[in-house]
Amino acid sequence: MAKFNNVSVTGNLTRDLVLRYTARGTAVTDMRIAVDAPPGEETVFINVRLWRDIAESACAELSKGSFVKVDGRLQLESWQDRKTKQQQSRLQIVAESLQMLSRNSSSKSQRRLPLQSPNEAYETATAGRLF
Repeated sequence: MAKFNNVSVTGNLTRDLVLRYTARGTAVTDMRIAVDAPPGEETVFINVRLWRDIAESACAELSKGSFVKVDGRLQLESWQDRKTKQQQSRLQIVAESLQMLSRNSSSKSQRRLPLQSPNEAYETATAGRLF
């Protein structure tokens, strides 16, 4: 049986986005989205990394509170803490597509931001580190 690394979440941005560039000039931004939970449960906060055109478009179009749908893959990021020298890690989504949504059901209020191919997203995510 084939295994797939696919995830899709819908939620609100918790802060405004900041566009950065890698040493090779590739656009990247990180966002955090709040995903509503059923009554009686806690809201879930999810980290998402956006690359290239999708990162640039998101930074230009979105702001804190924007309602979005993210499709992508899970990635485990690991690093060594500079102060404690202990190994740290976090699970995040590497976005392959991002869609701006509205809370109302009108299809006119939905807009898909520019996409990059899943291969480009994977190559970028595995090729370099941020500086």
